[in-house]
Amino acid sequence: MINLLRSNNYFFLLIIFCFNIRFAFILIDKYFLNHSFSQNDSIGFHLMSLEFFDVLKASIWAIDNNVHYFTNPDLIKWHITRSVYPYFLSSIYWLFGKEYIFGALISLIFFMLNIFLLKKILDYVCPNKIINNLLLTLFCFLPTSIIYGSLILRESLQALLMCVVIYSLLKIYFEKKIMFFFYAFIAFVILSFIHMTYFLGLIFFLGMITIIILSNFIFKLKYLFV
Repeated sequence: MINLLRSNNYFFLLIIFCFNIRFAFILIDKYFLNHSFSQNDSIGFHLMSLEFFDVLKASIWAIDNNVHYFTNPDLIKWHITRSVYPYFLSSIYWLFGKEYIFGALISLIFFMLNIFLLKKILDYVCPNKIINNLLLTLFCFLPTSIIYGSLILRESLQALLMCVVIYSLLKIYFEKKIMFFFYAFIAFVILSFIHMTYFLGLIFFLGMITIIILSNFIFKLKYLFV
């Protein structure tokens, strides 16, 4: 077992098992359990996305035919203060179809990307491959992890974007790659549109960047005049 944890193939085996378990969970929940796990928020996002899909489809027809289609209730549906995640899902449904399984697969894809990024983060903070693989295994097979990574919820995308922020800050700290400030900023902006709570994080991040820039500027001024 220890040799397997040290092996470079362990991560790829973990990815395969992780994907298959969640995909099986999606199919079982939809076709055998009648959405027993995907009630409330998950079905709510799905139905809201279908509603937005109808508006999106109609608006595209209106633009193509130079027709003023929207009414005030239609515009209210697209109000910017609401989470943008249903809007994003409606575009997925427009491309691939209005099936629930497509929305669930999007969450699964976000979760799988999250695992890849989490591995990179662990490689920075802990050089021990065995510990890293154990932590990844725990993350992959926690019951809440399986559920959130298989339902139509924002959590998979939120976790992915938070990993982008953490990974970017690690790249800045260890490798002095200032460009990653931009990636972290974009991730925070998207998070703010997904859930307004993250807007506070965006303000804090911008404040931190401002302090760093001002500190460097003051340091350079002192260097010039000393």
